[in-house]
Amino acid sequence: MGRYFEAFDEFNHRQGCRYVIDNLGISPRTGLAVQMILFENGACSDTENHFDPPKDPNMLVRAKLNFCKVALELEEEQFSAFRSACLEQCALATRYPDSCPTPPPSAQFQLAAGAARVLSLRKSIADYEHILDPNKKAREEAAAERERQRALAYQQFHNSIVSITI
Repeated sequence: MGRYFEAFDEFNHRQGCRYVIDNLGISPRTGLAVQMILFENGACSDTENHFDPPKDPNMLVRAKLNFCKVALELEEEQFSAFRSACLEQCALATRYPDSCPTPPPSAQFQLAAGAARVLSLRKSIADYEHILDPNKKAREEAAAERERQRALAYQQFHNSIVSITI
């Protein structure tokens, strides 16, 4: 990852893609909020230190996966908040039709667009996770099958014990 000494606006312009801000919490050393700005193309910045997307394909996929996870979290929060506000506005407009307007006419389209963005991010996350671990689904299916076999064996054992009487 190349390190550049440039203003964040220049770095953002050079990347040419959207970004999200990941709030990492409070630094135990300084007591200040720690944020990382994640770009869709895998670049990252803390507003002072900027890093281009990694050259290593595995690290690039991990960086893009991290971006998608943070973007999904933010998108779901915003979707829920807007949907709740629309439902509340509908309830108020029904209860007080003379003094409360309905939600904007574009609310339905905005919610549909938000839902599409959420689904797109979820698909991207699944795709990136598959790239990082292509055998994950097979392992999960094998574990589920082992669990089914264990449950069946336990049930048969239980039934055999119950069937023994005097």
